Amino acid sequence: MVLKRRGLANDEAEKPATSYGVIYGLLDTMDQRELLNLRTQIDARLDLGTLHDVDVGQELLQQLRTVQLLQQEASENADSFAHKAQTASVVQRLLTELTKLRTDVYNAERFKQLEDMISKAWHGVEPPPEAKDAFTECKHLFFEQYERLLATLDQDKVEAQG
Repeated sequence: MVLKRRGLANDEAEKPATSYGVIYGLLDTMDQRELLNLRTQIDARLDLGTLHDVDVGQELLQQLRTVQLLQQEASENADSFAHKAQTASVVQRLLTELTKLRTDVYNAERFKQLEDMISKAWHGVEPPPEAKDAFTECKHLFFEQYERLLATLDQDKVEAQG
């Protein structure tokens, strides 16, 4: 691999990169915009796996950095106060949406954890032998009702979207 390295004489700038130290040194010379562009290119080449594997917090942080960089660039290049104010308003809206998204993801993750705990609690209880049949029947009825309620939740979502 050949890297065009900054700040080096032409003969050194085209030498093959043989260690990660050279790459890290190059990264140190890049500004935030270049680093974000590079990150996008790297992500495009990586197999990112499934949505379950995505670190939402990290992704939101990257989006926040991008929005802040865009705000800074727009403010520096804006000719008028009105343009700067408009840019600040758009950035504020984006930040609000990112915050809401993070809250929604947190709530969904928390709900899933609570649901798993309820299930583990029910399955982990060992009733006394004399109450085993009644307990087993109660547990069975509970999960039947729970599944019926979950099914209506999904129906409500479909109806709301349709």
